[in-house]
Amino acid sequence: MGLPNNPSNRQEQISPLQAAGKRTKRPKPASIMAQTTEGRCPRSYDHKSPCQWLLPTSLSSLNQDVLLHISTFLFVDDLSCLSRTSRRMYEILAREMLKRPVELWPQDIYSYLRFLRHMRREKRLPTRWDININIEDGSLHKSIRGEWLVKILGSAKGLTGLTLAGGFDTVLNAQEFRSVLSSLPRLQRLTIGAPWGDSLHDYLASLQGLLPKLRILELKYKPELLHLTQRERTSWEISLGPQLALLEALEIHTLCLAHDNVQLPQLRKLVAACLVIGARALSWGGFLSISLPNLEHLAVQQIITQIPPEEYTSPGGVVHFGQSFPPDDAWLSPISGLAQLDLHPLPLKYLRVGSLLDLLQFGVPCVRPLARIDIGTLQPGAHPRTVESAFIPMSPRCITFHVTPGEVQGVRESLEALLGRVDRMAYLTHMAFNTSILVLRKFNIETLAAELGRVLRESFVTHLFVRLFEASRREILDLQEEGEKPDVLVARAYDDTVKAQQVLVADIPSLRSVCFEVGHYGLRGWLRDGETNSQQSGQWTELDEPDIERMLKKEDLHCSHLEHTLDSCFGAPFSWAMDE
Repeated sequence: MGLPNNPSNRQEQISPLQAAGKRTKRPKPASIMAQTTEGRCPRSYDHKSPCQWLLPTSLSSLNQDVLLHISTFLFVDDLSCLSRTSRRMYEILAREMLKRPVELWPQDIYSYLRFLRHMRREKRLPTRWDININIEDGSLHKSIRGEWLVKILGSAKGLTGLTLAGGFDTVLNAQEFRSVLSSLPRLQRLTIGAPWGDSLHDYLASLQGLLPKLRILELKYKPELLHLTQRERTSWEISLGPQLALLEALEIHTLCLAHDNVQLPQLRKLVAACLVIGARALSWGGFLSISLPNLEHLAVQQIITQIPPEEYTSPGGVVHFGQSFPPDDAWLSPISGLAQLDLHPLPLKYLRVGSLLDLLQFGVPCVRPLARIDIGTLQPGAHPRTVESAFIPMSPRCITFHVTPGEVQGVRESLEALLGRVDRMAYLTHMAFNTSILVLRKFNIETLAAELGRVLRESFVTHLFVRLFEASRREILDLQEEGEKPDVLVARAYDDTVKAQQVLVADIPSLRSVCFEVGHYGLRGWLRDGETNSQQSGQWTELDEPDIERMLKKEDLHCSHLEHTLDSCFGAPFSWAMDE
């Protein structure tokens, strides 16, 4: 046997390619390939699927378009943390953060000032952005908070949306507020949160002539401000001047339309707790037709008309609509001559009133059939023929109504008053019934469904939504003192929704979908297969909660449209948001 380094022995171990003088690469093990390719897909040795694409190994290796797309799924806090990981991330995401509504608390103001200073130095401030400032924290002195607030708003020349939440009037006086607004020429939306002080008129006077592009004005208020005396309400009445005639959306506590000089021709959305009208022989809708000719969304809780004391014996000369029905139809006399008046039809799409009587006193034709009417409180006593005559000019596609626990005994009478001639309302195809879970003390949900089914038996309703919303903390404590267990009531009602659905399906042949919401237990709904509405055919399928939410939103039955905007105003958790 020869030596290992003998050339004659090595000649037997070389390949034919090496013998021909061609150099070849020795195949590397898979572990070495994984370490040297740095994210490259290893080559397949069978040469059937050669993959040489470079795959990213981290977020920093993604291109800018992909990072911006990913940022749309992240919250602002997550974007802020991600932007601090590298200089490239900061350059890409900083401007994206300013495009979102920014919420600031006192402890964040100083760092945000530094951020604005840096962005302004690099001329990277966006032309449109929104900021929400909450200064309720008492850990900082109010003079320091006011100084920082002035600095922030003074650096925000391109601000288009501003929300001042939480008693800012204790930090800035009216003169400082005016100087701040003068530095925001592009401001289009202004939201001022509760609580307010006694200097409301001084701050509103600061708005005059300073914000030429202002289109949305929201003045929040406390829930207890809804029921005010006449003297207290006078200080809250706001008559908007000509400088704010270009407003398109307005949320306010009390709007006074008693004078002819109030003209808001561009206003499309109005949310008000109280609407004060004059004493002329017009319905309250007639004042809207004169002052707000292009109104599309209207939500008002209380209608107040001012009548001179010599014409009405009530102290103060103020009549509150929506309290009780008169024994006869004499109250219809002020609007009996509406047919002879040349009133401008309103282009209303959504209408929210505090009571059924307010709806009957509307008295103005609409350009098109309404998409939805919300009635805050049902009241027994109205004749079904009278209610039908009020609905005919509006022809609403959807009606939602609210029944308080104190009116549970009059549910049947109220439903008959509202829907007594429902067999003639072919336009009414959607309905939502809202009440508190306290109803379950006297009605189980199956009995409630039977009452609804009996009234709607001859109707054309295809989509029905029954909502039992949560009771207040005080109501829950009262139940516990009486020995009742709220969780047991809600759990039993949630389990009985199957029986309630069967009752409704048997009583209302036109139904195509039935949905329930029972407190914190969530949604439960069923959908019927098939397209026919004339007969009870097709199989009923129970839907998942995401599918129910999509269906309610599509059919305009979802209650979250105005939960955040008007809860304090109406007490019933449903309406439309200002930004629809």
